[in-house]
Amino acid sequence: MMGSKGLESLLKTAKEKSGAVAKLQEIPVALLFPIENQDRKHFDPAKLEELASSMRERIAQGKLPNVEPLSVYQENDSRYLIEGGERRWRAAKLLNYDGPMLCLVSYSTDENELSDIMFLSNFGREDLNPIDLSNALGDRIDSGNWDRQKAMAMTGLSKSSLSKILRLRELPLDVQQLCIDGVRTDREFLIDLARLPDEGRQEYIQKIRDGSFNSQDQEILKNKLSEVPTASGNKKAAGSGTRKPTKLSLKAAQLRQIAGNSTPIRKAIKAQCKSRFKHANLSLVTDGEFVDMFAASISDWPELGIDEDTSD
Repeated sequence: MMGSKGLESLLKTAKEKSGAVAKLQEIPVALLFPIENQDRKHFDPAKLEELASSMRERIAQGKLPNVEPLSVYQENDSRYLIEGGERRWRAAKLLNYDGPMLCLVSYSTDENELSDIMFLSNFGREDLNPIDLSNALGDRIDSGNWDRQKAMAMTGLSKSSLSKILRLRELPLDVQQLCIDGVRTDREFLIDLARLPDEGRQEYIQKIRDGSFNSQDQEILKNKLSEVPTASGNKKAAGSGTRKPTKLSLKAAQLRQIAGNSTPIRKAIKAQCKSRFKHANLSLVTDGEFVDMFAASISDWPELGIDEDTSD
């Protein structure tokens, strides 16, 4: 992750590029509103209560509740949208506080620049949930506002780290919830856990949640995963040699690459996957299933330069 100084520099640059004139103001809580498509979706209730407690003390002393200002921009005379600091606003609302809060107000109307500023205001904070980060990056890439190069530049992430973060939003909801709740947030483990079929996965999720998941369970899980199809559709059998690729596996690899580089195609295949298997995790489907779903999603094969024959 990028250091705080790097984030401050990028945030300053984003504000300068937007031409936003910013100044500190005291804005009544009633005029502050969260942005509808805010990157941060999940807020730890315990941390909100802790923050509200410290605010309560400041309010009792006749001070403004927040030391660090909210980053907001003025939509109109009676509405300021929160780019950064929604957690502080939510904590104040918990106290039914209706007085003013300290805000850094900008007046830019460039939506793309404001989106960049909002992202940088959230990125790198310790309590930003990895699932929120995955959705924030993925939504910007899917919409075409960012490409992967910009995502890497904005976050300081390597290509492989970015890919792993983006995969989090494709995981089954029960695995995502482990991350959202802060039970397990390590990306590699979550991605591996998601490879298990629904029924087998629930057993491990329950153990993880009740704290009984141990090193023996970890080893058993590792062995089970060796028999689960990977993204290429092959099993990773322990001690097995390299399997000679078949025509079907080569074709599936080609189609997976095409889907990985095309958001519309990937979305269409995920819809097929969800309809057939009740999940949208394409890494869990076999090569044959993937090729079949690709064919069902794409009507014009010649334009893609793909031979429709997938027999061995």
